[in-house]
Amino acid sequence: ILLFDQSVYIAGERGTMLVLSEDGTVHKIPGGTRKNINTLVAFNGTVIAGADAGTLVVRNMNGLFHELDLPLKGNIVSLSTRRTACFGVTDEGEIIHSTDGMSWDIFDFNHTYSGFYDTCYFTKILAAENRIVVAGVNKEGLPVMYYSRLGGVWTERDLDYTDDQGRPGSLTDVPNDIYYDDQQDQTFLVCNDGKLILLPSCSQCNRLKITSSNNLEGIACIENTILIAGENYFVKTMDLR
Repeated sequence: ILLFDQSVYIAGERGTMLVLSEDGTVHKIPGGTRKNINTLVAFNGTVIAGADAGTLVVRNMNGLFHELDLPLKGNIVSLSTRRTACFGVTDEGEIIHSTDGMSWDIFDFNHTYSGFYDTCYFTKILAAENRIVVAGVNKEGLPVMYYSRLGGVWTERDLDYTDDQGRPGSLTDVPNDIYYDDQQDQTFLVCNDGKLILLPSCSQCNRLKITSSNNLEGIACIENTILIAGENYFVKTMDLR
């Protein structure tokens, strides 16, 4: 789901694309593909969708969507933007990058870091102004997170933590969403079973908070307020200050 140009875009299976206009009307538009659409972003004045089989779908000046097929091994499962660039990840460990939405560079994480990091299958990416964060699972099925400044060199982040009772533990859930607080230099991960992981600059200071019994699906920030959303209409706010 994406808010763009005073309309809400909703995409999904088999290229389905719905638009909710400002007046409340919903209409179906050609999605430009028959492949499953997994993620939507607004970038460079247009809408870009990531789909299965290495396909991007880009909205042109006439409002029509067309396919852009990239030579990828995986499905594009997540896209994220910052002011001058758009990034994406696949479930085969590839990271894509563009400055215009049409020409894309491909970084094969598993090939580049073979023998150094475990094979990874990415599920989520966040492109903040001063940090790019990717999350997924390794070949053992355990969650992993890596971060980078520009997208060329990646560093793994330890996901061990201390909970609210002071007990140590290790994250076993794959993060469903990511937020990075640039001012405090800390990353937030939301997971199933109400788990919120706080990762400050000190890797020994990771904290686990249980916010509810619901699976957490999204996290965002408005000014100094963190918004967390999950199943069963769960919404929670947190003050960053």
